[in-house]
Amino acid sequence: MRIKINKKIIILVLAILGIIASPILTTSFIHSILYWNYFLTENADEQFSNCAMSEDGKFVVVGSGNDYLYLFTYDNSTPLWRYRMNSDVVRVDISADGQYIIACEEEGAVWLFEKDDPNPILIYKYLQFVEAKISADGNYIIMFAGETLLLYQRDGLICLWTKHIPMGGFPLVEISDDGNEIVATSNGILYYFERSSSSPIWQYDTGEIFIMSLVISADGDLVAVGGQNRRIDLFNKTCPIPFRSYYTSGSIRELSMSEDGSYVIAGCPNECILYYCLNKTYLWIYPVSCDSSEVAISSDGNYIIVGNSNYDNEDYILYCFNNTQGEPCWSSRVKGIINNVAISKYGDYIGVVTQNFFYYIDRIKSNIISFT
Repeated sequence: MRIKINKKIIILVLAILGIIASPILTTSFIHSILYWNYFLTENADEQFSNCAMSEDGKFVVVGSGNDYLYLFTYDNSTPLWRYRMNSDVVRVDISADGQYIIACEEEGAVWLFEKDDPNPILIYKYLQFVEAKISADGNYIIMFAGETLLLYQRDGLICLWTKHIPMGGFPLVEISDDGNEIVATSNGILYYFERSSSSPIWQYDTGEIFIMSLVISADGDLVAVGGQNRRIDLFNKTCPIPFRSYYTSGSIRELSMSEDGSYVIAGCPNECILYYCLNKTYLWIYPVSCDSSEVAISSDGNYIIVGNSNYDNEDYILYCFNNTQGEPCWSSRVKGIINNVAISKYGDYIGVVTQNFFYYIDRIKSNIISFT
């Protein structure tokens, strides 16, 4: 007698038991959990470029490579609003409560949005690329425009000060949660400021023109930089030289730091590495093979998202880790090059930007799903 095996039942049972990490499931099953994606069907050439998430994960702003800015809420795949910019949206940021949004255009304009009003206010217009960030409390905006660093108070859009900084490489800025501490890099030099003065407290020449990533802790006490020289330098507020340096096997494409500065995750072409900043060595390394690596760590430091893209093989994989082990909690292939990832404060919600998709994921319910 031939026994007929129902494969769907077996997959369901194994999934419930947690034995299968990422089976290929039907679209109806995927959409029955707290997960959704948004596809730009009206313009196949449009590409998302970056995203930022509010602290609780309830609001996500997404900037596209074809002029549009989107604001999503966690419970709806239809944008709360969509705004047509004058050029590609190359940078976005959002306050912790999701109330205020910053968008930088490729043509050099910086715009301020409010969550409930898709009609922006122009903060600054420049002829070249502009980098900008907003403090978590939503009160201060720091931006790099050419060779000028500018600090704004959001209320009234008052420019508090400007600072001339010679431009070189890829200028970056970061700001502490309360806007009191500010860091900037240009031409391989790291500058550390306090809000009260345009004169830096200290500056440090890293010896590298192409610093590719810059992060700061919530209170501004710790700073990390990394780039093509395969080295991560850690600084504290009071000392103008690194108190610790880590060396990697490849250039550092992306860094992300936990709120208190205890953990730093580094994305490299050959590996992703988690560091505990009180130790002289790493906690774990996970080997990868990719052309680009996007990383994000939850504010509490417990969960890490890594998005790896291998262009030649067209292989694009998303990983979720916890901070105690160097093996993924789950992983899944996604459609298209992963441009950016974001994660909420406690790691419950995840945003992923690929070429033509934005994915919103519930981490807790995602351990048995695949997005392909």
